[in-house]
Order: sequence, then C-alpha cells, then structure tokens
Amino acid sequence: MKPLGTITLVALVALAALPRAGGAETVRITGGEGTSLTTSSAADGSVRTVATASFDGLLTDVEASARVLGGARFVMTTVVSGDELRTATIVYTQSGRRDVSVTVAIDPCWFELLNDSDFTAEDFGEDIREKVEAALPAGGLDKAIQTWLEQRLSLLAARMAVPLLKSGGLVAPRG
Repeated sequence: MKPLGTITLVALVALAALPRAGGAETVRITGGEGTSLTTSSAADGSVRTVATASFDGLLTDVEASARVLGGARFVMTTVVSGDELRTATIVYTQSGRRDVSVTVAIDPCWFELLNDSDFTAEDFGEDIREKVEAALPAGGLDKAIQTWLEQRLSLLAARMAVPLLKSGGLVAPRG
C-alpha cells in the first residue's frame, strides 16, 4: 500500500472549545495529546483511512468541574471502495482508574446520518461516543473523557465523514 498522506499533531498542553447545543465546553489537558490522520490505497482501489487521537495526563472538563488522571486513545478506521463504505470501526482504549478496551462497528452511524439532511459533525461525534459508552462497563467513561472523546470525534467527522455524506458519495456495503 502506498500512503496518500499523513497529518499529525502533537501538543504538550492542549485547550479546546467546541460549540455544543448548551454552549461551549472546554477541555484542558495537562500532559500530552496527539492526533493523526493517515490515508492509504490498496491494490483493489479501496482507500483505508485511519484517524487516531489520544491524551495522557490530567484531563479537565472546565465547565463540568470534572477531572481524570490517565489516558485514552481511539483509532477510527474506515475502508471505502469507490462510493461503497466497506467497514468503519473504532477501537477505544482507556487507562488510569478504569482500564478498558472495546472495538465497535460504527458504520451504522454513517448510514443513520445519510437519512438526516441537516446532520453535523457534532451529531456524528455524539453518536459514536454513545456507541463506545454503551460497549463499556457501566460508568466506564468519566465525564471529562466523554467531552474529550466527543470533541475529537467531531473534529475527525468534520474532516472525514461529513464531506462524504453531504456529497451523497457514500453507499452501504453491497451484498
């Protein structure tokens, strides 16, 4: 496979604010955070996109006054062939007070949004965060991590999912 491109961001201290229905929420990370987006092409013409985000350190949800010391990482992988979404999964791993790892098929999220003409990247991030949270043991996702995860998934959705879905350029797997 020949890589089409890679985008990587690493920060020692990160501060992010994204608008939400109830107003902005701010996540502060004391430690490290990284994101990457890699795209590669296979011999059969399919395109594999792997998006990763992680943090390690103290994560604070400023508005909710929630904090957690630890780390989390998600790897979202999609494989598209022409206009067909072949697979879409997310692997979520969390370390610290609650060590967990789950793999969730997220292609249903993509197709649920196809029927909603006014969906947003935030909707996509929220849908996937809910699927990850449902796969975890009860109470497995701290409030601060919920906010971080939803924001990072929304950012990646704005880059990956929304353009494909809004253009009508994606269909469910055939057969």
